[in-house]
Amino acid sequence: MRTRSKIALGVLALLAALIVVKHAVKLGEQEPGNLSSSSTSSSLQSEVTSSKPQTFSLKAGTYDQEISFDGEDRQYRVHVPSSYTTASPMPVVIAFHGGGGDIESAVRSMQWDETADANGFIAVYPQGTGKSLLGKIFGTWNGGICCGLAVQNKVDDVGFTRAMLDQLSKDFHVDQKRVYATGISNGGMMSYRLACDLSDRIAAIGPVAGQFDGGQNCDMERPVPILHLHGLADPCTKMEGGTCGGCFNDYLKALRIPAEKNDTWQCTSVESTVATWARRNGCSQQTSVVSNKNGVKCISYDCSASATTELCTIEEMGHQWPGGDNEAPSCKTKPNGLVCREWKNTVGPESDALSANDALWSFFKAHPMK
Repeated sequence: MRTRSKIALGVLALLAALIVVKHAVKLGEQEPGNLSSSSTSSSLQSEVTSSKPQTFSLKAGTYDQEISFDGEDRQYRVHVPSSYTTASPMPVVIAFHGGGGDIESAVRSMQWDETADANGFIAVYPQGTGKSLLGKIFGTWNGGICCGLAVQNKVDDVGFTRAMLDQLSKDFHVDQKRVYATGISNGGMMSYRLACDLSDRIAAIGPVAGQFDGGQNCDMERPVPILHLHGLADPCTKMEGGTCGGCFNDYLKALRIPAEKNDTWQCTSVESTVATWARRNGCSQQTSVVSNKNGVKCISYDCSASATTELCTIEEMGHQWPGGDNEAPSCKTKPNGLVCREWKNTVGPESDALSANDALWSFFKAHPMK
């Protein structure tokens, strides 16, 4: 009996010792160097809250991503500067290509990668939906009144953008208070659409050469700061409004490429569009000129700091990205060829009087979500 008792006592003592050691490991009570501080922190958090800290799966670099949404595979490209670390949240600029465009054309013409590298934010280029020809998608966005198959098929591009941001926030440490949207033409209209329908995620917008007053069903949860850029010589989305669009179809027809029968729509004037958004943002209709030089005139409405609404117009500027690489690829190889000539006739003159990227990023920086 005594022998058995001693054995039993020995087993109990051993079990107690093991429990103490296990408890010590959980609390990080090991010799220095045996357990990293991050592991200790994770163990303590697991012990106390039974939850793990959020981790992010991707690092700096350029990624072509795809998600399944609404029964379709949707694509987008993400450019993350080398300054990115998972320890600090980083702002995001979403750049929507124009009607008939694609990711590649947006990256080339807008050049947000370079601006992201210089200023420390993530650039995202979504792909619109549309027909594919010779390996290229002629994408459009459902911007409410325009454009193409996206409007005809009632594509839920707002929902796609939300899903894309959800996935982006899993892959990278995103600053949720500094997510911005911009785009040209149909892409600019899409950024306006997001101000209506995704104001809980989008801090501010910067539409270029694309007006959309939001219509009757704009349901903003908060004021959304806006900087609109527009060329006075834009032949596609005219400053004075009226019949907009048709330019891309005219370009395709000049090249004898089949085009959609009708890609025009009735648009309000640019000034009327911005005035409508100023009222929506709670601003008065009183404006002041904040700058006027080198053919670039910027006016600002009387708004609160969280609802800034501004319009900059550019003389001798057509339907192009200010300060970007707006030449069709063929213009670099055959500047006097038919394709290049028709492209220039379609989009109008180009001006370097303003860098859209510099102006928009300066505006975005000043307007995080509040």
